[in-house]
Amino acid sequence: MTRVVALTEAPSWFAYNTDLPQLPLREVTPEAVSRYQVAVLCPEKFSPKPIEIIGWKRAGLLPDTRLCFGSFKGLFYWSREREQYVDQWMVHCRSEIERCQSTHMTFIPLSYPNVRGKGEGQYIFCGGRAQRDYMLAAQSVVNTGMKALFVCDVLPQIDFPNIECRYERVPGPEYCRMIANAWCVLVPSTPGLQSHGHSDVVRALVAGRPVIVTKGASCDDYITDGVNGYLVAYDVDEWTRAILRAWEQRKALTEGAIASIPHYEVRRFNEAIHRMVEGILAARQGRIRASV
Repeated sequence: MTRVVALTEAPSWFAYNTDLPQLPLREVTPEAVSRYQVAVLCPEKFSPKPIEIIGWKRAGLLPDTRLCFGSFKGLFYWSREREQYVDQWMVHCRSEIERCQSTHMTFIPLSYPNVRGKGEGQYIFCGGRAQRDYMLAAQSVVNTGMKALFVCDVLPQIDFPNIECRYERVPGPEYCRMIANAWCVLVPSTPGLQSHGHSDVVRALVAGRPVIVTKGASCDDYITDGVNGYLVAYDVDEWTRAILRAWEQRKALTEGAIASIPHYEVRRFNEAIHRMVEGILAARQGRIRASV
């Protein structure tokens, strides 16, 4: 049997960035998957195919193939019943492991290709769609009197003279440039264990931009408080003080964000995926030896 294959969709982040051999997720058959010791499922969005593949495993059609998810979208498929057929589910925050009370989850930090910036725009950036409290962020910015750029197609109406709003979903490269040109990035996530906000946090860090994010809102794994940003209580006054403090400490925080970049390089992500696969293979060999 061949060791490992990634079942990917194109175009997708994983298809462009993985160094594993790939097969098209939508076209695979039980015969194709059964040729591999480990199949890494990497759905880009919800589709019935991963559920079908788990069904093949349940039905005994993949007796010697281990399954794992190498895309965070795997959480859309996770259930207690399906967990027994999938060796590892990759997650981008440890709080998801706590939320699901799972022993089959591996924390691998999210990664993005580097888009460096210098904060030349002299504005605060705030964007993203998932579970954001834009009014908390807006009121905090207003309290400081600083300039800000808010970008989101589901952004609530915000009428403050120092906040420019773009009520649209901009293309990814342009969005990353906006982050890279900000001196600081806000991620006002609502508290909770379910992961949200990681994309903006990591996009900012790989651009060398410090981040202010809600404490206890699933991004605590990425920000070291006072080093590359701040973890802040879900409170307008606390956010206001954090923004003012970040401006005073912007040079040190920027240096901390730049020092964070190697942790979120695509190379590191691939190394982590390989470690997860090697762990699955080692456990498989251990079970084989134990049964002999």
